[in-house]
Amino acid sequence: MVNVQTNIDALLQVLLEYSLALDNKNKSLTTNQITKILRNEYSVLIQDFKTLQFPDLIKKIRKNRNHLDDQINWHDTETLIQNGIKDQWINALHQQSEWVIQTFSHSFNVPALVANKTCLYFNKTTYEEALSWQYILDNGGIEIDKPVDVFVLGSKFYLRKLFAKLYDKKPTLKDIEKHLQIKPWESNSKEQIYIEQLKKGTTEPLIQYDDFFKNKLGTKFSIVYRLGSLISGKEYLLPSEQMNVLNRQNNNRFKLVLPTASNTSITVTSFPLYLPGNIEPP
Repeated sequence: MVNVQTNIDALLQVLLEYSLALDNKNKSLTTNQITKILRNEYSVLIQDFKTLQFPDLIKKIRKNRNHLDDQINWHDTETLIQNGIKDQWINALHQQSEWVIQTFSHSFNVPALVANKTCLYFNKTTYEEALSWQYILDNGGIEIDKPVDVFVLGSKFYLRKLFAKLYDKKPTLKDIEKHLQIKPWESNSKEQIYIEQLKKGTTEPLIQYDDFFKNKLGTKFSIVYRLGSLISGKEYLLPSEQMNVLNRQNNNRFKLVLPTASNTSITVTSFPLYLPGNIEPP
């Protein structure tokens, strides 16, 4: 039961992230740079690039951004609170942000536009992104205490809402809202309730994307949907639980290792940082 989005929708999500990206000189990528990246990386899936009108879309994306899309300043408590960050979550969200950056930033390299050179692309956390993680901390239950789970569940809300705002569309949230409401990861009974509702059609299956996009780890979009669908048919489990299942199925010889962060007083840098997907030797 997989709800597969079109390749065009996925490509527009990728375009959105590159349009907001900053290179290693803290400058926005040019329209020509972005178009070249997309042509080089995704033309195998999208044949008619002219119909997408990239230059117009890039202008629209940049015009529709607002102050919540600015990089967050963790040292400005007043602005944090003004933008909706709750005082009780500031430390936890700051820690979450550091974990995300330290875990993933080295894997985000825009394809070279000049021979043998790359420009680093991994934007720091925005206020909007932190608000989506806060939403998970507020509503996800006590089982969600690992940064990978907060990142994946929260970022789905963030990316969907960002997509809708910057493209002037209505956000598609029913599948992830119901998923968060039922919490099928908390118990066998809740898992069965979720599965039965999927069968009856009263709950929409979590949207999935073509594996081609999930294997191109150049955007948060690709990372989030790869980590959220490690096991086909079990995408409703938390990413950390899917990793545990894979580990048990392979007699502890296959491990997707990620740091955990249940205690917000511990700094992120004290955790071992492994890129998800790495295989530990037996």
